[in-house]
Amino acid sequence: MKKVIFLFLFLFLFGFVSASFSGDGDGSSDSAYLITNCTQLQEMNDNLSAYYELSNDINCSNTSTLNDGAGFEPIGDGVTSSSNFSGVFDGKGYIISNLYINRTPEFYVGLFSSVSGNILNVGIVNVNISGGTRTGSLVGHLNEGNVSGISVYGTINSSGSEIGGLIGRQDGGLISNCYSFVNVTASENVGGLIGGCHGNVSNSFSVGIVENTSSIGGVGGLVGSIGGENITDSYYDKITSGQNDTGKGIGLSGDEIKLFRNI
Repeated sequence: MKKVIFLFLFLFLFGFVSASFSGDGDGSSDSAYLITNCTQLQEMNDNLSAYYELSNDINCSNTSTLNDGAGFEPIGDGVTSSSNFSGVFDGKGYIISNLYINRTPEFYVGLFSSVSGNILNVGIVNVNISGGTRTGSLVGHLNEGNVSGISVYGTINSSGSEIGGLIGRQDGGLISNCYSFVNVTASENVGGLIGGCHGNVSNSFSVGIVENTSSIGGVGGLVGSIGGENITDSYYDKITSGQNDTGKGIGLSGDEIKLFRNI
């Protein structure tokens, strides 16, 4: 009997503790977890309220073979507020490349599924994502928090609604200084930067191709559909996007977008 009790206590105390982060740091604001590879990026799912930083560029090309072809598992699951990423992720200007996610028809798909924290200063290059409603390269669903200093390059395909090159749906918070070079194809409420915008956006732009395959709902070079937002100093390339909508960012072309991009 004592052995049974001991075994139960051992499993209770040690067997159900989530896996610890395999890199340096303790996850606090003074000692963030330092991410050096794609495996550690995936380990963020074990603690959604910690502080994280990239300490170098990371190549996630191995994600194309993970989870029986489903690829990288988005950080958080978007179902409840406790499953949002509520911590801080600072990319420190480094790049995440070759991220692959194939999770159609799942909702809330992206590097981060659902976010109420802060995501800063990272480039995501050659991303390839397929997902359901509320899909974006960076975040499927932004509940609140700040997203700043982000650039994304790649492709997104979805048969769902609220699909954006950067963020699927924004329900609050601030998006600033973000740039999308993502080609987005979806069936409803499709935007080069944000699919469904219900928050604040400033100093951001999109130059990717934007295609609405069903002609239902909103579509825009920068934002697909809007409601209660405040978009300032934000632009889209109306030539490359194939869109020329108004009231959801300013459409530019040719030398105008080059001047804004400072190239």
